[in-house]
Amino acid sequence: NGGSPVIGYHLERKERNSILWTRVNKTIIHDTQFKAQNLEEGIEYEFRVYAENIVGVGKASKNSECYVARDPCDPPGTPEAIIVKRNEITLQWTKPVYDGGRMITGYIVEKRDLPEGRWMKASFTNVIETQFTVSGLTEDQRYEFRVIAKNAAGTLSKPSDSTGPITAKDEVELPRISMDPKFRDTIVVNAGETFRLEADVHGKPLPTIEWLRGDKEVEESARCEIKNTDFKALLIVKDAIRIDGGQYILRASNVAGSKSFPV
Repeated sequence: NGGSPVIGYHLERKERNSILWTRVNKTIIHDTQFKAQNLEEGIEYEFRVYAENIVGVGKASKNSECYVARDPCDPPGTPEAIIVKRNEITLQWTKPVYDGGRMITGYIVEKRDLPEGRWMKASFTNVIETQFTVSGLTEDQRYEFRVIAKNAAGTLSKPSDSTGPITAKDEVELPRISMDPKFRDTIVVNAGETFRLEADVHGKPLPTIEWLRGDKEVEESARCEIKNTDFKALLIVKDAIRIDGGQYILRASNVAGSKSFPV
């Protein structure tokens, strides 16, 4: 500081292939950070800084690296743990509201050991979907997670909000089944029509799902489709005939027990 306190800074910029430096700030900068505005998207810029004290302005700093002006994308939605096990946790989140004018091309998932760990990558390849399973966790260890979005321009978003503390352990929860109230009443289907039975199914660990008619398990066929996913149960019967009538039962089971729902 030349023996006198620094009273502020001045910031200059130039395009990569230019020799002309332009002052960025109009008044002295009192902080050690400053937002450079009115940049052209896609142009590479270099920056340098001068310090000022009561004697005057000093020499310029070394030039910064080159930075390309790009419109940043918004952070993804806060990730949610949808499956928690003793050595892995599956996270799900929503896409950024604004993609920075370019398509979102992937995500980086980060984790942090609690209470005092540092943020570090939990995904080592580009995550395309808005869901990812973090494996290799330590049982009963507490973690938190966040997600960063990347767009086609190569711009990274700010990190999402954290999940908050999550403990890696096998959670046990009795299966739960929820259906539209209309399925509690007798459903009348004419011959040749198609009918669908569907329900939301939850439980920890994820339940196995079975459809039964009477006491026999329903099997897939040319007319009967079973489309069960982690949290949804769906039975579709096409070209209904008389033998398709009767009571159907949806049964969900896991280590905590089983739950049945008659239709």
